[in-house]
Amino acid sequence: MFSKEGCVYNNKVSLHFYEWGAKDGLPIVFLHGLQATALHYEEFCSSLARKYRVFALDFRGHGGSDKPVEGYELFDYISDVRALVEALKLEDPVVIGHSLGAIVSMVYAAEYKAMAVIAMEAPSIVFHHTTAKVTIPFFLLSIKLKMPNEFSNREEAVRYFRKAGVESHEIDRAIIRNLNVRSNGKLTWKFSWPAVEKTLKNIAKVDLWKFIPKIKCPVLLIRGEKGLFREKDAKKLAEIIPKSQMIKIKEAEHDVFQDNLNEVLMQIESFLTKLK
Repeated sequence: MFSKEGCVYNNKVSLHFYEWGAKDGLPIVFLHGLQATALHYEEFCSSLARKYRVFALDFRGHGGSDKPVEGYELFDYISDVRALVEALKLEDPVVIGHSLGAIVSMVYAAEYKAMAVIAMEAPSIVFHHTTAKVTIPFFLLSIKLKMPNEFSNREEAVRYFRKAGVESHEIDRAIIRNLNVRSNGKLTWKFSWPAVEKTLKNIAKVDLWKFIPKIKCPVLLIRGEKGLFREKDAKKLAEIIPKSQMIKIKEAEHDVFQDNLNEVLMQIESFLTKLK
């Protein structure tokens, strides 16, 4: 369970965050993936908080943060992270990100000081911006076909999560973390579909490779063996970033932090210990 939650502001956009751990711990800023929320990673963050001070941000358009109509360029997300770091007076934190959060964490480190970056499952599709304008719309369509916009009732949501492979004892938690219950009894996602669409389309226009050589801090690249972060892209990043290392989590898919939490935590702890 998180120990605290709060909000910071970036140009009138309210940004919600959770906090775990002791105040004297090494500060870690955690950034979630697209369509997720900070609480989706509660077990991961609370495990890190046994030794570190962890702040998990709900990105704009997600969770408890505002969902503005516009403002979903990559650097809007970077600016939000900077607003959190400055508001909480975090000095050169470790930035950990998953999926979209992995992309944001690396570009943040290219633009601002960070003690280190841990990038989990940065989707390879966004590193190929010349083809991303074509592939991302199809990727977005495949997501929308799998996920209904809303659920008429709780039973319908339970069936969805059960079909998605969520174990029965975890379904209640999945609903709390991912869905809002409306006054009419319907359940809707805790993210904005327009935000997701605009974010993907905007990132497709960005040549991420021009930022990578600017990263000077240590970087740990984590990919799932069956995930969306292809080995050749991870190797290319590792070749460009001077203080980087790459690890593969065997049998894991995109949600490496769920597929093999203990292995991910062990690798992160080993990496962070070497920073001290």
